[in-house]
Amino acid sequence: MDENHNAEEQRQSSSFLRRARWHDYTSRCIYLVTFSAAKGAPAFSAVRGEITPDGVKAETDLFPVGAIIDRELNRIPEYYPFVNILAYSVMPDHVHVVLFVEKANAMPLPRVVAAVKARCTGAYREAFPESSLTLAGESLFTKGFNDRIVSKSGQAEAFCRYVNDNPKRLYLRKNHPEFFNRCRLISVNGRQLAAYGNLLLLRHCAKSVVKVSRSFSAEETAAAERVWSEAIRSHGVLVSPFISEGEKAVRNLAVDNSASIIHILPNGFPERFKPSGREFVLCQEGRLLLIAPVEFRSRRFIVSREQCLEMNELAELIASDRLAFNIRRNGKPI
Repeated sequence: MDENHNAEEQRQSSSFLRRARWHDYTSRCIYLVTFSAAKGAPAFSAVRGEITPDGVKAETDLFPVGAIIDRELNRIPEYYPFVNILAYSVMPDHVHVVLFVEKANAMPLPRVVAAVKARCTGAYREAFPESSLTLAGESLFTKGFNDRIVSKSGQAEAFCRYVNDNPKRLYLRKNHPEFFNRCRLISVNGRQLAAYGNLLLLRHCAKSVVKVSRSFSAEETAAAERVWSEAIRSHGVLVSPFISEGEKAVRNLAVDNSASIIHILPNGFPERFKPSGREFVLCQEGRLLLIAPVEFRSRRFIVSREQCLEMNELAELIASDRLAFNIRRNGKPI
C-alpha cells in the first residue's frame, strides 16, 4: 500500500471516513477520492516496475476484479453527466480517482461514490456468482471513503500526479524499503540537506505548513487551524520545525489521526543515527521525513531566532509550488 494507506485499521478508522463539515458536497468541486478493498476481497491488481537510467517506472496489471472496477470507473460520466474523471488508479487493495463535479447538483459526492462502489460489487457478483464474497453477500469495499478537496490553484494537477504515481510509490515501498529508512543527501532548491525517512513525502500532493506565532490575530489563527484540520482530516502532510508548544500539539494531533509529518531539524544526523520510539514506527509506516543540515554538531547548542526563521522558511518552501528537489541513489535519479 502507499504512504497514506498502510494498514487495515487505518483505512477503517473514523478519521478515514470523516467528511469535511465545512464543505458543501453538492457544489462544483474537484476531489481526490479513495476507497479500499474489503477483508477477503480478491486483489484488484498487481504492480510491476523497474529502475531505469531515467528513474522509476511502474504500472498496474489488472486482475479480473480490477478490470471490472476499471470499466465501472470509466462509466461514471454515463450515469452522472455532471461528473468528469480526471485520473484514477486501481491499486491491489484500494482505488484512487480524481473526480471533477462540474456543476452544482442535487446528488452529493457520498451518494455518487456509494453508487459507484455498489455498481462494481454488483458487476463482480454477476461475473463471479460462486465466489465466497458473492455467496456471503458482501461488498468488494470497506465502508465509506476518504476525500481530499481542491482548495487552491495547482492542487488538482498535484492530485492527478499523485494518483498516476501511485504504482511507482508502491513498487518502491515493496521492493526497495531502504528508500524509506536510510539517511541520504538531497538538494532542495539548490540547498544541500540530509534526510531520513520517506522521501516521497516531498512529492505529496497535499502539504501544509504548521506555524504558530504569538503575533497571529484571532482571524489568522482560525484560518491556519482550518488548513491544518483539513490536512489532518484528509491524511495530508504537515511541514514544520515543530518548535513551539502549539506546533507540537498540532503535530501530535496529526500523528494520532494518520497524517504524515515532514520535520525540519536544527542539527544534522550523527553517523549512526536511527530514530527511536514513535519516530521509528512512523518511518516504518512511511509517514515521517526528517530533514536536517548536512553538518552534525556534537556539542549541545541553543537554537537561535535566526535558525528558527530559516527552518520556517524551509518548511514554507517545501510546502509550496516552488519546491524543486533532487534525490539520487548510486548516481541515478529517484
